[in-house]
Amino acid sequence: MVLMNTLTSRLSAWSGLVLSVLLFLCSAVSFLTYPSPSTLKSLNPRANLTVTSVETILGRQRWSPNREEQEFVEVRFDLATDLTGGLAGQGGRALWTWNTKQVFLSLVASWDSVDPRARGKGGIRKNEAVLWDRIVQRREDARVLISQGNKYALREVGKRWAGIDSANFTLHWNVMPHVGMLAYGHEATTGAIPIPARARRVRQLPNGETVEEDEEVRRMPY
Repeated sequence: MVLMNTLTSRLSAWSGLVLSVLLFLCSAVSFLTYPSPSTLKSLNPRANLTVTSVETILGRQRWSPNREEQEFVEVRFDLATDLTGGLAGQGGRALWTWNTKQVFLSLVASWDSVDPRARGKGGIRKNEAVLWDRIVQRREDARVLISQGNKYALREVGKRWAGIDSANFTLHWNVMPHVGMLAYGHEATTGAIPIPARARRVRQLPNGETVEEDEEVRRMPY
């Protein structure tokens, strides 16, 4: 009985010591590899995000149950950035370390719209929507150079973009480590980009009057 108690006590003491050491090491790794405050808050001067075209069209969502017509904004953009840390000495972004499991990138559109139900905010509702994303799982893939359109639908809650003059487009990143807390920041932003009204087709009659033609309703790929 004495031997059993002694063995159990020793195992308990060693287990407590091992767990304490592991907890300390995990905390140290999380602290040492967490991005600095300047990295979290500052934009990357070497990143380039340019919106090349914006078009408002009438369409139906592919998977919508009611097939309701609504306005979509089609955006084309150019994006170039390096998150490997190779440009860190030249003002680049060093997000990839030995503790980085993956980096999640997302291009987010943000805009304001009028909503009388938004109490305490002057009737203004803040909106955000992800229109492109990518999961980077290798440091070699953390150099991003693309030119494409939105991956996901960009639409307004009210189904129409009338009265919304502009939107901001920002590239966000989220570092997911092997050990530690998630880190969030933003890489580049475009500032306010005008949202054009939907173009309407007009036909001129023989008497000189003009009438609107029926508009083609596109089937959206998302």
